[in-house]
Amino acid sequence: MAQDFLDAVGTALHGAAEQGRAMPMRAYMRGQFDFIGVPTPQRRLALRPLFKPLKGAARVSCWATPTPWGSSRNANSSTPRSTC
Repeated sequence: MAQDFLDAVGTALHGAAEQGRAMPMRAYMRGQFDFIGVPTPQRRLALRPLFKPLKGAARVSCWATPTPWGSSRNANSSTPRSTC
């Protein structure tokens, strides 16, 4: 399932890519990252259908995941500890 989701994200982003914007975006970040040329408004629109069904799901699963050293709760608090 995770790989299918990543493939869907890649497909959506590549579909929204504007090759002419990739190099200026890379230059703006001083060459530290590769870009495919998807401006933020288009990125949000392209990914919204993929992320909308997941709204809140990751937060719940992160809090519900036990830590490798025992409880998922902080010993000094009643607030659950995030393991993400």
